[in-house]
Amino acid sequence: MRSHVVRTFVALIALAGTALAGGPKMVLPLVPAQCAGSVRCAPDFAFKSGVAILTAAKQPAPTCPKTGKPSETPGGLLRLTGVTLRNAAFTGTLTAEVTNQTTFGSDAGDCSLNALQITTPTLQGTLSCRAGRCKGLVLPVACLPAECADVVVTTELQVLEVLDAPTLEGGKVIARPGFVVSPAR
Repeated sequence: MRSHVVRTFVALIALAGTALAGGPKMVLPLVPAQCAGSVRCAPDFAFKSGVAILTAAKQPAPTCPKTGKPSETPGGLLRLTGVTLRNAAFTGTLTAEVTNQTTFGSDAGDCSLNALQITTPTLQGTLSCRAGRCKGLVLPVACLPAECADVVVTTELQVLEVLDAPTLEGGKVIARPGFVVSPAR
């Protein structure tokens, strides 16, 4: 069992190194999301393994200087394997949503977000699934105003979820970052 865990961790690190260009990376294992009463939030779905790799962008990338579109700088990559829906390999799409608390530093005052702290969805994406293998990018929901490129931005992860549909459509949570500790024999 230990060698399996070590191999999985090494594979995750290797994946993190090749998945996305940019700044520092955060590699998070994904586990089945649990709701009150010790039940899975989306009991019709199951999966064997999952990983989220979030990447910090380097300035001026968050301002989308090339195209003006958030898709210019992906914020992360998510993968799930062995995904089933009612015990059958899943083909279709899933939704990923990331909410962060973001604190903008202070500059000379020209940044419209000067010294602001907000908690809001900051990354969204779709995972494409085929025969139980899902992957997709999460992209920023907006570009940072160009005048804020000279401001320190601190982002704290609040919630990362993979859902069967977007939250606004009443989606059920399938996966969140975490660990599973197996019971003693």
